[in-house]
Parts: sequence; C-alpha cells; structure tokens
Amino acid sequence: MKTVKMIMCDLDGTLLTSANSVSDRTKKAIKMARQAGIYFGIATGRPPYAVSELIKIWGIEEDIDCIVGFNGAQLIDYTLNESRLNYPLSSANQLEIMKHYENEGINFMLYEQDGIYTQKVDAVSERLSRNNRLPRRELTDEILSHEHPKLLISCPKEKMARVEEVMSQIHIENVRGVHSQPDLFEIFDARNSKSRGIEQIARLHGFTLDHVMAFGDEDNDLEMLKECGIGVVMANGSQKALAIADEITASNLDDGVAQRIEALLNQ
Repeated sequence: MKTVKMIMCDLDGTLLTSANSVSDRTKKAIKMARQAGIYFGIATGRPPYAVSELIKIWGIEEDIDCIVGFNGAQLIDYTLNESRLNYPLSSANQLEIMKHYENEGINFMLYEQDGIYTQKVDAVSERLSRNNRLPRRELTDEILSHEHPKLLISCPKEKMARVEEVMSQIHIENVRGVHSQPDLFEIFDARNSKSRGIEQIARLHGFTLDHVMAFGDEDNDLEMLKECGIGVVMANGSQKALAIADEITASNLDDGVAQRIEALLNQ
C-alpha cells in the first residue's frame, strides 16, 4: 500500500452533496486526516477565488491546505502562502474557438473575479452563478480581450456530442476540451490539468504524485485519477472515470469520500 501524504478531492459530484454542501461525516473525516498529518486539498474546475470563499460557508476553511482551480490553471497553497497561474487562454484563441461554434446555438461563458460573464442566461449559467456565489454579467468584447484560464460552453445534454465533434475539428496548439458535467464543456490550455497542478503542490512539499490519493467523478478528473498514486472514483462517476479507477467508493450522496478516508485511517 502506498503511503498517502496528500488527499485531493473534486467538488461537484464528489465532495459536495446534492445540496452543494459538505456533510458532517465528511468534515469529520477531513479533520481526522489532517490530524494524522495528511494534507487535504481541493482540485476543481471552479474558480479558486470563488472556492476560497465557499469553503468558509461549507465549514471546512481551517482544514483546506490548497486549492487546484480551473482544472490546474490556478493554484493556491495556504500552508506556503503560494499562488500561481499557469497557461491561460489568449484572447485570440478564445475568439477563434468561438468562431467555430457560431452556428451551433450554444452559450459561451467566462469567469472573472467579479462574476461569470455569459452570452445569455440559461439554466447552466444560473447554476454556476448560484453555486459559486458570483453574479452573472454580460459577455462583452472588452471581456473577450482578456486572457482567461478557461472558456466554458453550456448546451443541452443532447447537443454535447456535437460540441465534442466541433472541438475535435479545432486545431489550435495546446488547446483541448472536456465535458465536466452533462451540460457543461470546458476548453483550456492542454498543458493544464488537475494532476499537473497537484504535482506542482506536491513538489513544494517534497513528495510526488505517488503519495497522493485523488477523488473524482467526471471526465475532467481522468488525468488526476490515472496519475496520482491512488485514484478513487465515486459510484456516481462517469463511465470513463469508473473504467480507469484504482478504487470505487460510495456515491457523493452516501459519503463516499468520508468512507474511504475512514478506511485509510483505520489501516
């Protein structure tokens, strides 16, 4: 059994309940892990500046050592007071990607610290605004002139295959896309991933990915699950995630993260 020195956990569908909160059992398990000398962090597609506020609401602020946000594009290490931004998408790349989708009837969104900028209001933009406590704002040419960690597409579930097909036809160096939720597709620099962000933080603390246990459920977790020492997938995970799991734990609705941490500490 590999020695676990750090636990990194996805949020939606993994750490969080359906009510967008952290259960009491999971809070207790996280605290116990840290008391045992294990670092605990969050690896998410969400903006780290939003997560840094949300962990206060969830009641876990004191037990979070680091955040890998935007699928690895932005890192915060609280224990070392470090913050890094890796490989944002240029304005030119954002505009070129959007041009390929101009007749597809989808909705583009971009995060900035003061809100989520969106072409139109739809169920996905409302959900992201509500879950991240960020106001919705109109996506303008001025915002598009800035670089961003990622570009988001919302679309009905039945159109996701078409969104992926169009992305496969876009040939921009170091740009890739994954669907992170059934109705949400994320495009970012291919040099960014959750696992690469986690690796940077692990190195700062003197160990490697082999000593990391990672929890996830969706396709944007695949690299993290494959490359960390122990990749744990939730029972509610995507088919791709379940297929590459080292282990499968209970669903996020059944405290799957807490169950596996408890088992780790009882070994």
